[in-house]
Amino acid sequence: NKKVAVIGHFPNLEELIPYCQLSILERNPQGLDFPDPACEYILPRQEIVFITGTAFTNKTMPRLLTLAKDSQIILVGPTVPISGVLFNYNVDIISSTVVLDEELVWTAVKLGGKMKAFKSGGQMVNIKKLC
Repeated sequence: NKKVAVIGHFPNLEELIPYCQLSILERNPQGLDFPDPACEYILPRQEIVFITGTAFTNKTMPRLLTLAKDSQIILVGPTVPISGVLFNYNVDIISSTVVLDEELVWTAVKLGGKMKAFKSGGQMVNIKKLC
């Protein structure tokens, strides 16, 4: 029953609603999503916050990390850099992808980055911050 926020609408997130107090923040909201500017009010009140690597690309990562500083912060997705430096910015877990088949993944990127190709061409890794 923890307060959980997810930046970005992923498929099947609604299935988590019975297990936590879920807030989904999305640039293009759908259903029960909150528009992404609501992060200013929602993130400081969360216990767990999931942030995608897209936040690096759209330059929102610094603000999101600041707003979620009192939460457990988990960075997720293949675009999250696997770097221990992130642990200096209140990140608790890095969940990203290590490329195993460069050609397959590069082809997937050129075709729009379908997750299935990432899964078969890479290995998901989770790195947890040491105390």
